[in-house]
Amino acid sequence: MCGLFMQALHSCSARAPNASAVSRNYSAIPRIDRVRRWHIHCNQWTQQGFAIRDSGFESRIPNPESLIPNGGIVSTRNWFLCLLALCTFIPATAYAQSGAVVSGTVADAQGGVLPGVTLTLRNADTGVTRTSVTEADGAYRFAGLPPGRYDLKAELSGFSSVDIKDTTLTIGLEVRREIKMNIETLQESVTVVGQAPVVETTRSEVAQVITQQQIESLPVNNRQAITLALLLPGTSQDGTRPRKVNATVGSGGSWYASAYLVDGVTNQETQAGEPRQDFPQGGIQEFKVNVSQAPAEFGGTSGGVVTIVTKSGTNQYSGEAFEFFREKSLNVMNKFEQLNHDTLGTPKPAFRRNQYGATLGGPIVMNKAHFLVATDLTETSQAITVNTGKPQFYSPVEGTFPNPSYRRTFLSRYDQQLTSNQNLFVRWAWEWDHTNCETCGGTSAAFSGSRIDQRRHALVGGHTMVLGNRMLNEFRAQYAPFSFLTSPPGTDVPSDPTSFAAERFSVQTAVYNFPSLTWGSDNSRVQKEWWKEVRDDFSVTAASH
Repeated sequence: MCGLFMQALHSCSARAPNASAVSRNYSAIPRIDRVRRWHIHCNQWTQQGFAIRDSGFESRIPNPESLIPNGGIVSTRNWFLCLLALCTFIPATAYAQSGAVVSGTVADAQGGVLPGVTLTLRNADTGVTRTSVTEADGAYRFAGLPPGRYDLKAELSGFSSVDIKDTTLTIGLEVRREIKMNIETLQESVTVVGQAPVVETTRSEVAQVITQQQIESLPVNNRQAITLALLLPGTSQDGTRPRKVNATVGSGGSWYASAYLVDGVTNQETQAGEPRQDFPQGGIQEFKVNVSQAPAEFGGTSGGVVTIVTKSGTNQYSGEAFEFFREKSLNVMNKFEQLNHDTLGTPKPAFRRNQYGATLGGPIVMNKAHFLVATDLTETSQAITVNTGKPQFYSPVEGTFPNPSYRRTFLSRYDQQLTSNQNLFVRWAWEWDHTNCETCGGTSAAFSGSRIDQRRHALVGGHTMVLGNRMLNEFRAQYAPFSFLTSPPGTDVPSDPTSFAAERFSVQTAVYNFPSLTWGSDNSRVQKEWWKEVRDDFSVTAASH
């Protein structure tokens, strides 16, 4: 496989100095990073430039171009000569990250191969069809297929047609269907019910697919499907980051060492490496978790790989609406709440959570164009309890305080079959998160943590073109702005990373850490990113498999 992948990232962030430094360094220079990356994949040859950022300084690693002879200048012509040479001489067995494959050989009753057989592969849910003709050796191949249920039909004049029904394809699955055709004596056809193999024999990766049935039937408290990855061996979760939905994939790895892809494009934060954006549960078709031995086409990670495919509409209008409600009577008081209740008679803190949303999908043009929209909203009204154990000193800051939060996600997707060999999709998704006070409660005062607002968007488009049995081209493009904003609890978050006006720091205080109490907040951070990604994967099968 030869792939061209260009990715540009503009990252702009600024953190305010702490309260004690404001008076001494009020005219601080905003820390602004502009990072660009170019990835040219020529059989795993990658070139990139990057920057490492910490809380107060920037360390820029020299661009690897400076390490290349002749001043680091590599002409566009040389890139494409490399690409063309590899595509010409290196057989490819791996297709795009989420595409499945159906292949096989057509033969007669005596085992002789049959060239010129017309094969039609139809998605049983969307009605989208692909056609192919067997080559001189009787081989056929359908690549880059979205997950779903498929029916395969083989036809040749003078032979009985053969129908293979209900072959279920999951992410990256390669299925072989050997077809035997008999000479036609009467008007007849043969129908076979297809089943996906229990063991994937064409790959060495250690991976498992979480299917749509599992996503719909297994309870997930936060309604984020990625949490189901924790069902697999070799996975874990960073419990110190309850605000983030994350999964550590690969034994002994870190949450920032895994790669996350959605619909063939990157879904990672540049600083943390964790998923950049979450999606409504109703908008996820399925996802695949590579615990180890992931194919080299992924790269860029020392841990596992999580590949997600969003859901498309079908030929039937379908949808759901839901509401999940929980309130304080179902909760157990924590240590600090129980202490306040026993010593001061404080009632159980307020808690009310509403999870609601809807999904709707269907056809725009039967068998050709489909749509799907999905949204999840979680609103939580809860309280935090501050108990220092030293009321004689800190009674003014003890008690129960409101701490509301919400998460809102939305996804819309449009799919269309342009021709029998061309398909496109466009997907737009956004997420807004708000936490009034993170790390507050316990021995931390209600004004000691951070208000956090996160806003994420992603516009993605893709085009797939089949160029015969042996060639496939898949194009992806993404534009994804992201913002991470913090301020002291109860204050407005700043939005301009270059603004160091007085009012931005007027809400900050010094932070005091006593043995029984933490008080104050000097948080003020503005991080903005604009992720721009263009990827093209051109695959050639140079020999029979």
